[in-house]
Formats: sequence, C-alpha cells, structure tokens
Amino acid sequence: MKLPPEVISSLPQAVCKFRKSLYGLKQASRQWYTGTYSKLAEVLYARGYKHSSNDYSLFYKKSAHSVVFLAVYVNDILLTGDDDIEMAALKT
Repeated sequence: MKLPPEVISSLPQAVCKFRKSLYGLKQASRQWYTGTYSKLAEVLYARGYKHSSNDYSLFYKKSAHSVVFLAVYVNDILLTGDDDIEMAALKT
C-alpha cells in the first residue's frame, strides 16, 4: 500500500493508520465498503457484477457457461470462479 500523495513522510517505511477500528464489528464489511470500496463497486457494476441479496459485500457475475464470485471484507478480497479469463482481467 502506498501513502496518499498529500501525505509527506521522511520515514522510509511509513504506514497508514485507520481512524476507526473496524475489525470485530458486525458491520465492519459494510462500514469499510461504503467508504473506500464505493469506487470498487462502481467498477464491478460496470463489468457486469451484481450484489448478492444475502451478503452486502459479495459480488457475482454469471454467464451461460461460467460464474465468478468476489467477496470483500474490510481490506481483503477473495476472488473465485471458473472463468480464468474474467478473473485475470479483473485482477489487472
């Protein structure tokens, strides 16, 4: 992770600190998602992904011959499916 351009640090290994503690909260995925990952959601929607009706942080894309799932939790993303081309394009 790189520091935002407006942050100037003389330390070679500077880190970012969360303003809120999100881990351990029941609503952690929703809180993180609505701020940082709203941009991610826009990109996923543009690529044809949809939200799961059961889990706010689960996206999926189904076609006639394949399915791809993307789960977002706080700052982790889990990507799985049977369409290697779509998963590689999404990673890129």
